[in-house]
Amino acid sequence: MYKLGKFLLFFGLVLLIAIPVLAQTENDNSQPFWNIKPVYFYKTELQNIDGQTLTVLYKNKTYTILVTDKTKLLRNFGSKSNLKEFGVGSILQIYGRRENNTIIEAQLIRNKSIQKRKGTLVGNIVSLDTATQKFVIKSSNRTNITVTVDATTKILQQNTAKSFSDLVLGVKVVATGMWDKSNSTLTEVSKVVIMPAIKSTTTPVQ
Repeated sequence: MYKLGKFLLFFGLVLLIAIPVLAQTENDNSQPFWNIKPVYFYKTELQNIDGQTLTVLYKNKTYTILVTDKTKLLRNFGSKSNLKEFGVGSILQIYGRRENNTIIEAQLIRNKSIQKRKGTLVGNIVSLDTATQKFVIKSSNRTNITVTVDATTKILQQNTAKSFSDLVLGVKVVATGMWDKSNSTLTEVSKVVIMPAIKSTTTPVQ
């Protein structure tokens, strides 16, 4: 009886998994569930975008990738993305199911070429452009970052509201926004804090 009970339990679990897949397979005229295999492409190159359909090159073979409303699109660092950010030449990681030998329905796509994430950067202003509301800071690792502000950006100094005109060359700022590592830019900036000048502690020689 014990062995029979284990068999019935196992058989029941198989049915719970198989019945939904069989129903989906019958409705969408795709492959039988026993032929559906998960697919993972570690590094593919995006060659074309046509609406919700991508063409990629993987191991010298061309594949068609179907993007549905259930497909998760991510940037390299894991934040949400969309197809508007994708471009020909992007490097993608793709997980999905195989429709046939060359067509994949994607469940998750990570675009490794979109190296954007929310970040806070610190640096001294080395250039300003009032017309475009942009300024460049030199960060602690000596990288120049172009910061773009807009009407929604809060510029503060000691908790007092300031404007773009209060930014001056050489001043140290802390800026928070969407950091694009590959392009050295900070956009969607929510806040810029102007740091107080460090007073010299050097005693004059008498």
